[in-house]
Amino acid sequence: TGTDGKCLACEAGKYKPTDGSAPCTTCPSASSSPPASDRLSNCTCNPGSFGSDGQACSACPRGTYKEKRGDSDCLDCAVGTYNANPGGSACQECPDATPYSPLGSDRRGLCDCFSGSELRGDACRLCRTGNYKDFPGPGSCMACHNLRENTTTAVPGATSGDNCTCSLGFVASQEGVPCAPCPPATYKNYTGPGTCRA
Repeated sequence: TGTDGKCLACEAGKYKPTDGSAPCTTCPSASSSPPASDRLSNCTCNPGSFGSDGQACSACPRGTYKEKRGDSDCLDCAVGTYNANPGGSACQECPDATPYSPLGSDRRGLCDCFSGSELRGDACRLCRTGNYKDFPGPGSCMACHNLRENTTTAVPGATSGDNCTCSLGFVASQEGVPCAPCPPATYKNYTGPGTCRA
């Protein structure tokens, strides 16, 4: 476009497909173009919005994001992140105290604990020894002895009932059978598989 006989490049976010003194046209909603654009297809969706080149773009829904310009799709927020607002170009990380959230989370309230931990007070803590939690999100750790008597875990933070193994002083003759006490005058001073010693 031109003023006072001088031609000026269309500014960013506008285009002009014809010669002459007509003004530049603004790109459709939620899109923009580089300076000196000469066609509608130069208008591409802004970060945080999606659609086809040269057409009006829509805001990415909550729980999704799009960080680059162009006609690519919005992506789900990754595990451990969330986006509470439409039109996001990035997702926010869950707080350190509650670091887990499902894929595509759309609010901070979904931030919770990973497997092997539970919410105690205002933060996630590892399941105590003798307990496990085999799923992420809300819920409490479960006691090994409710799954199989005379069992515990070797360390805190167990993520599976398979981590429950025979307690001190108990032994199983083979995997999958109940843990039984060591015979009289024998001992076992560690958790897990093994044999009782005299």
